[in-house]
Amino acid sequence: MVPRLAKRAKNLKLRRKYNYQRNRYSSGKPTITTPSRVFSGLLFLAAMLVFTNLVFGDGGLRHGNALDQELQQTYRLNKTLKTQLDRASQQVELLSNDPRAVERIARERYGMTAPGDLIYRFEDDNYIPAVPPEVPENQKK
Repeated sequence: MVPRLAKRAKNLKLRRKYNYQRNRYSSGKPTITTPSRVFSGLLFLAAMLVFTNLVFGDGGLRHGNALDQELQQTYRLNKTLKTQLDRASQQVELLSNDPRAVERIARERYGMTAPGDLIYRFEDDNYIPAVPPEVPENQKK
């Protein structure tokens, strides 16, 4: 009977040493005790908090995606401005080297004429002026 008690005492020491607890439904394998489960739960909770902060936090994925979209929009704007700058540079080059281009723009945009040009004006029959012309005093009845 002494060997049986020694064996039982040894098992109790092992149980205390490794902090195991036997479940009556298990197949005799030791299960994790409560302190280890609490630690696992806290570890899981901490991991979820870190994940949530990474996704939704200030420096998270949402913020990163917003910055990427803003960067792409800036690249598109930059490309548009470069094409406008190239067009303006070509026009400056053309106007500084070609006197005919300057004359054409002066005629089209500003209605200027060269000396000796004849100006023809055509009036539209259906034209109604916004402000009626004033009749001089001597022509009034």
